[in-house]
Amino acid sequence: MTRPVLLAIRKNELSIELTSSKVLYPNEESCLLYYLKNRRHVSGASKKKIKRIERTCRLYQLKEDGTIMARRNDKMSFSIMIPKPEDRLNLVLKEHELTHYHTIKIYD
Repeated sequence: MTRPVLLAIRKNELSIELTSSKVLYPNEESCLLYYLKNRRHVSGASKKKIKRIERTCRLYQLKEDGTIMARRNDKMSFSIMIPKPEDRLNLVLKEHELTHYHTIKIYD
């Protein structure tokens, strides 16, 4: 029998609060990633998309090595690293294993 598992993550490390209900993640949103790299918008972008990107990009910074850093609001420094989508599963599994410290593992 399986049961749902809640992954506990400390708020001060990974949460990013945006005022918009539609959150843009730089690794998944090509227009936002393009803007972070080139500091200009993709040609043909709508005014609504441009406004969302400009509001969201204040919270992200692209480093020279391609790492994306984030902050929770405009007054904080960039201290949160955004993992690439292909690395997220490994990070979640690693954190999940840490929560089961000193437990007996059962393999099917």
